Amino acid sequence: MPPIERVTGPDGATLHLVPLAPERLPKVAGRDLERAWHAAHHRATRQKSAPHRAFRFETGAAITLTDADARLWASAIDELADLSTAHGVSVCLRLLSLIALISAADWCSPHLQFRGDGCPVDASLLKAAALATLNPDGALDPAAVQNLLSPQPISPS
Repeated sequence: MPPIERVTGPDGATLHLVPLAPERLPKVAGRDLERAWHAAHHRATRQKSAPHRAFRFETGAAITLTDADARLWASAIDELADLSTAHGVSVCLRLLSLIALISAADWCSPHLQFRGDGCPVDASLLKAAALATLNPDGALDPAAVQNLLSPQPISPS
């Protein structure tokens, strides 16, 4: 697959031109999402802003990161997984979609450990998000993620 072209504006905003549809982005490893989760958390604790960023796909679908936290997380993932690659874009969209899913789906709660220093995510939830196909909007399908979950969430420590 050819590299993903980046167009950077004078204000630092970046547009990633992805030459395929979101649902054709590759699956990733659960450990990729785990590393991205930690990198994003670390970035958010030491930096307050990141440039605007958007993704445009061959289908015409577009994702614009308007949320400041999402831009920080994408910046961290760019350093970790390189958003010039389909793998890097897939890691980024899966992590951002997983965060949205966690905030909206009560069934995710047993797969999280809420602590003062962060919120570790159960490996089965990370693996499910890594393997579920993205939809045409570049988001995870909640039902697909839930179907891929192993039935045993992490136990509180």
